[in-house]
Amino acid sequence: MIYARLQMRGVSAIVDDRLFVMSANYTYDDGEPGRSEPHIYWLNLNTSFNVDGFIQQSMLHQAASPTDELLGTFDQGGTFFYDHSMLYAYAGITNVTEDSVNKSLWGFNTTTNEWNLTAIQGGSIQFNNNSEGEHASDPATGKSFYTGGFGIGVNGTYNGIVEFDAYNAPGPLWTFHTKGPTGIDTPSVLKGGMEYVRLGQSGVLILFGGFDSSHVGVQFAPGGGWDWDYRPMSTIFVYDIYSNSFYNVSATGDIPSERSEFCTAVSSSPDDSSFQITVHGGWNQLTHESFNSVHVLTIPSFRWIEINDGNNKDRSIYSGVGRTRLRCNVWNDGQMIVTGGSVGTNQPGLPSKLNTRCNSTYTPFKVLNTSTYVWQTEFTPNKNYAVPDAVYKIIGGSASGGATAKSPLRGWSNTDLQSIMTQTVTRDTFLPNTTPSSASPSISSSPTSLGTPSPSSTSRKSSPSPGTIAGAVIGSAVAVLILLVVSYIILRSLRRKSANPNSADKPDSITPELPNESFSPPAELSTHEPTRINELHGRNRIEMDGGWRGHEV
Repeated sequence: MIYARLQMRGVSAIVDDRLFVMSANYTYDDGEPGRSEPHIYWLNLNTSFNVDGFIQQSMLHQAASPTDELLGTFDQGGTFFYDHSMLYAYAGITNVTEDSVNKSLWGFNTTTNEWNLTAIQGGSIQFNNNSEGEHASDPATGKSFYTGGFGIGVNGTYNGIVEFDAYNAPGPLWTFHTKGPTGIDTPSVLKGGMEYVRLGQSGVLILFGGFDSSHVGVQFAPGGGWDWDYRPMSTIFVYDIYSNSFYNVSATGDIPSERSEFCTAVSSSPDDSSFQITVHGGWNQLTHESFNSVHVLTIPSFRWIEINDGNNKDRSIYSGVGRTRLRCNVWNDGQMIVTGGSVGTNQPGLPSKLNTRCNSTYTPFKVLNTSTYVWQTEFTPNKNYAVPDAVYKIIGGSASGGATAKSPLRGWSNTDLQSIMTQTVTRDTFLPNTTPSSASPSISSSPTSLGTPSPSSTSRKSSPSPGTIAGAVIGSAVAVLILLVVSYIILRSLRRKSANPNSADKPDSITPELPNESFSPPAELSTHEPTRINELHGRNRIEMDGGWRGHEV
């Protein structure tokens, strides 16, 4: 039996009922070193599976990558834009042929398991070779966002945020937004975290951590291989999608130490009175320290809460062990799935990386119960979310919600932001499939442009049971009678209407009235092969000492 281990800083996302993983470094029990694979993999999330050890390769369904260009996301930290049925590979692409996908993105249709090259409207907002930026998606509206990294806002250049609209008609559209009518300039953040939260008229983005790449800093010695200072974890940026405006909030509480390359996931209280952003892992380049802690930033009170997580297997052998360059996704608010991560320690006498080969201690997937903050040995699909007692003891209310802390401890510094934080976006009504997906992926022989994807994916139906068939037979006479009556009413109504074609289905959302900014792509998007951006200017990365360059998600 072959077992797979993901050593990854690649890309991952949950679409419908599946967790997708791509562009990672993988190790197996075949004795061979870790390598990148030209596939997209997925795990079905409608069935339980063990996460206490290795993952059987048979559990990882796969489809071939359409091009080696997408393997660049392993080295340079790209992302997925996604909705309820499509994945789009964005950024992190550094191969010489990157211009072949200019003004288009490779899209993976999760209903047909096929790749197609999708034309994108809006000009050359590619940032193909950007890396280490912050990103977030809202599948309900088909909107995804990307900012920061090595290509946006570095030393004050190309400052703004990319908005990608998958549901735009007649096809996907991206826009590069600069400063909005209110608020502050777009912050420059490198290797931080960003999450979509259902507050405001169209939702907000919460951005924090990482490095301040707007100007050369002073934390690192001149010529020491790094130019920028860490941003304090108390500095929280809020982007209001409707008004295209950034705001600044100072968080209080158990503020985490400065860090980058952590992962985040957001859970909503049952009554939407609070939103918890769970933060796990990370790396401090000043101290060469990997983190294994769990913190929560609760919104809208902007309180940091340090969590005493239980059953963390990473700490079962050595102290001071942490994960960095990991990825996190949340399932139904109640479970945070951690994918990969480079496990390391700065303890004397221990190797700097502890998971360069397969072992059952530092598992490829971890699952955190976000209601209890206990690490689970098994993923179980049907878990509901309740506000943890560690949270509601701080913000008020109970496990079902009812938070009484509705503002930062020091109050709101901006009345516009205060108003934004009193509004809540309706929950997404999309229901994931409950039938395991077929493991019969395919890839089109020649990529073609796609039209606008449907806001809802095609369901995979299971065969009806004998009881269902019996019930259908018993009720057939009544159903036929109802159908005849309804058909008559519809036909009579249609005769009264003018002949107007129906518009394409599109989710209800409010489109911001924004100026049509022009955009000039950065110099790195030229027709020649871009120079690989190296944090240490040609030297080996100092985040994780050693020669091995693979990292987990």
